[in-house]
Amino acid sequence: MYDLIVVGGGAAGTSAALTARSRGKTVAVVANPVETSSMYKAERMDNFPGMPSVSGQEMAAAFRTQLEESGAELIAGRALSVVPMGGSFGVAVANDFYESRAVILAVGITRERLYPGEAEFLGRGVSYCATCDGFLYKGKTIAVLCTSERFEREIEYLAD
Repeated sequence: MYDLIVVGGGAAGTSAALTARSRGKTVAVVANPVETSSMYKAERMDNFPGMPSVSGQEMAAAFRTQLEESGAELIAGRALSVVPMGGSFGVAVANDFYESRAVILAVGITRERLYPGEAEFLGRGVSYCATCDGFLYKGKTIAVLCTSERFEREIEYLAD
């Protein structure tokens, strides 16, 4: 029985786990391999406090190292379900089942790959966030594929 299970090993999940460990809690983090994250594939990141001009690989490695050194247990895999069990929660990962007093879901987002080359070029020209990655393309000719009106602000940001 853990005090806390965090589902997700990105920035939010790592921060939650580190905070709980600093308060003496037993923590497990359920996370896919770091190499599968969008952050890991980023060419350069400049918008994270204290870590200017690092690659996504460097940032992901720093997060994972700090998490491991904190004493949190890493559970490799995908959480298939979270089940309330009265005073605790059960988390299923593959054929294993873990129990905790609390669960934090910090799963981020998964994007469906709709276009040829999208997955292969993620972090090498394909981006999903103008504020995060737009500076990489400053002064260059780019194409923007916009599937919703809510992304118009992103286009305006890139045009500046």
